[in-house]
Amino acid sequence: MEKRLIFAIALSFLFLWGYNRIVQRFVPPAQLSAISSNATTSQKEISFSGSEKNEVVAAEPIIPETSLGVAEFENHFVTYSRQGGYIVKMSIKPYGDELTFQNIGLIPSQADVEYTSQVIGNRLIFTSPSNNIKEFLFNKYVITIKPEAEKAETVLFCNRLSRIGLDKQYQEFFFRPKNEYLKRMPLEKAAPRMYSAQEVIGARDRYFTAVLLKGDYTIITQKNLPDGIRLLMAAPSSEINLYVGPQRTEDLKVVGLQEVMNYGFFHWLGAILVNLLFFFHKITQSWGIAIILLAGTTYLAFYKLTAQSTLAMKKVQAVQPLVEELKKKYKDDMQKLNKEIMLLYREQKINPMGGCLPMLVQFPVFIALYQVLLRTCEIKGAQFLWIKDLSLPDRLITFSTSLPLIGQHINILPLVITVFALLQQKLSIPATASSEQKMMAWFFGLMMGVIFYNFPACLVLYWFVQNALSLAYQIRVSQKPAEKLV
Repeated sequence: MEKRLIFAIALSFLFLWGYNRIVQRFVPPAQLSAISSNATTSQKEISFSGSEKNEVVAAEPIIPETSLGVAEFENHFVTYSRQGGYIVKMSIKPYGDELTFQNIGLIPSQADVEYTSQVIGNRLIFTSPSNNIKEFLFNKYVITIKPEAEKAETVLFCNRLSRIGLDKQYQEFFFRPKNEYLKRMPLEKAAPRMYSAQEVIGARDRYFTAVLLKGDYTIITQKNLPDGIRLLMAAPSSEINLYVGPQRTEDLKVVGLQEVMNYGFFHWLGAILVNLLFFFHKITQSWGIAIILLAGTTYLAFYKLTAQSTLAMKKVQAVQPLVEELKKKYKDDMQKLNKEIMLLYREQKINPMGGCLPMLVQFPVFIALYQVLLRTCEIKGAQFLWIKDLSLPDRLITFSTSLPLIGQHINILPLVITVFALLQQKLSIPATASSEQKMMAWFFGLMMGVIFYNFPACLVLYWFVQNALSLAYQIRVSQKPAEKLV
């Protein structure tokens, strides 16, 4: 029994550790094929010969405050610079947060030129002292850049690494050569190099993406200050069409870039779940209620497995007195003891792994749901009950100073989940369990609270509903004989 207990505990912790690690970056970085980097570009901007030692970090332009201006378009708020004639930063309506995609359309050789600017309808127009025109045309989420000089190297955009850990882990650089599949890598691992004959190239973070519409591009990536990468387009055509907007399938499909949206290894399952989530939102007009309904639906879908798992655990508990007798009888012969325990299980038709296997079957759903809930940009800023933003921890109480262990906020949902987990452990641990077994069960319950404490409220709300339903079922069957559970 001790071996099975140790195995079950190890499996549980392996699941929790794996869940927390794998969902952070479920798809491993793509193994990139060797791409020719024999590019001749301005030595002022990049020096690259395949070695990290030779890379030159691209400097940030220094912009005087008087050169900055702001403009509002259909889907974008823009801060631009008349010095250099480019977009310094922007945000997407209605989300408001500043994007990590910056310095869009900068021509390095023209960085010190002072332009005049005009905003006419959906156009941002820069005019140089020599009357050359540089234009940004905004059409929904597509920005068409008409550079001043066709053969100038143009900064497509700079991509900053997010300072928030959860957002940082979702930042990717991706590209697709013609007739190949889309390749992805963590943004922080994108090394300086040239990418020739690319049909699709861009970057994305947790909610948004900046990506070139399908074409034939040559892009050079550079390290960028203070931290991030800069995408430099060599000899652009007369127009550059760049999608800068949310990662929503319906928006990306319009421009033929739906492949950018990805929910990881179980993408197909994530696509089903996100459609179900949107269906519930359409009915209720509340993302919080939609998440609750999604949690209830998945619980019902796996109800039979949950019942079978509970039945297996109840049967194991029922034979504990017999197992204890065997331990006393064969305390000096562990090999014989294990053999007799397995014979006992066989006679009682007990599968000792029956309580764990249903959980493993549900594992792909948990992974897909994690990706869906954390990447659905519509959830960003959504309120529910006391939760001001479902994409952040629920933050019921906020302190002016940071407190030890809990930080500056008290998140109530993770604390309730901890209580539920402790109650479930209390119901599942037999009275004959040793003090060590009981202590491990309590430790397991507390770990649930630690893991979920700083998770976004959307994911914690889903888990809260799942735990509440599981606890209600466990209480209902706790006094029933094992044979009447299913």
